[in-house]
Amino acid sequence: AVVLWKLGLRLFGKPGAAAAAGLWALSLASRLQHLNGMETGLWLFLFVLASLRILEARADREPRPVKFLAVGFLLGLGYLARVDAVFLLGAVLADLFMAKKRKGLRPATALVSGFLIVVLPWLVISKTATGAFLPDSGPASRFLALESGGGFLRDQLGRPQEAPGDTWGTDPLRAR
Repeated sequence: AVVLWKLGLRLFGKPGAAAAAGLWALSLASRLQHLNGMETGLWLFLFVLASLRILEARADREPRPVKFLAVGFLLGLGYLARVDAVFLLGAVLADLFMAKKRKGLRPATALVSGFLIVVLPWLVISKTATGAFLPDSGPASRFLALESGGGFLRDQLGRPQEAPGDTWGTDPLRAR
């Protein structure tokens, strides 16, 4: 709520910040997203924090690469939570190159470097362990949906079955 308040304050002033933080605090949907054990709550937090840091970094007359490096770290962590962060990374890079007054090359290099420092080790391990940079989460999502259905879905659809080539529930390093 504090980060959302700060972002709202920067964008809309006190009334907008109070409305944003208040709506978030009173929203049942936001409570459920943050308590369901999935990645959405973490991703939303990192997205709002990265957005706040982007605005702060853009406000400088002379861009400081260290601020964009920090934004890259946040977007890298966001990418590890959900790959949607790559779209915000692309938007910030486009903004840096379109705004000539910000001298886009150094900040862009810092932004991408911060992102890669966080993401690259995971991509290498993922490729080594599963054979893909982005492993398929379909079997895991189906399993979670069936297991969290309070027994109803499990009774109606049966327990999750392993499909040929499905490595759900096995050690990915030994699956090959």
